[in-house]
Amino acid sequence: MSEKLTNNESARYQAPEEQHRAAEQSPPSQETTTGHQEKLGELRKAIEHQADTVEKAASNQHESEKPAPSPHHATKQIKQQKFNEIMMITQKHLKYPSRQFSKLIHNKNVEAISEVGAATIARPSGILGGSIIAIAGSIAILMIARQVGFRVPSSVFVTLFIIGFFVGIFMDAIIRAVKKIIKR
Repeated sequence: MSEKLTNNESARYQAPEEQHRAAEQSPPSQETTTGHQEKLGELRKAIEHQADTVEKAASNQHESEKPAPSPHHATKQIKQQKFNEIMMITQKHLKYPSRQFSKLIHNKNVEAISEVGAATIARPSGILGGSIIAIAGSIAILMIARQVGFRVPSSVFVTLFIIGFFVGIFMDAIIRAVKKIIKR
């Protein structure tokens, strides 16, 4: 294949490097510059529009992906279920007599009676008041009885404890009422 290029054809053909040099050396024409600027402006607008739609879609997707707020509080059912699980695990580690005693104590009926007793009878203020008055009153009565010379019945201590218990509960109620008034 011995084909030769003519002058016209060789003038049209230039190596890519030569084309690049020629483009750098020759000043761009006014028509190509304005045409490029228009295209660049259109491309910028299209890119900005696409970026805005992508941002909106991403924010909507993040909002829709968020799970519905779930309550973080424990319900009675969850508490009872966890209590039963813990009791089973704990009782498995106990010896047989201790396990049976634990089952007896943690029976629903026994726990209900215990809670009522804790809320009414075993008030700390009542027990404290009862014990203070019972001890102080017993000492005072015994000292007086010794001086005067009469015999003290054994029910005095129990009676003084009951009186002191009610005095302690009464004082606790008064203190709570005063605190409530002060808070206002």
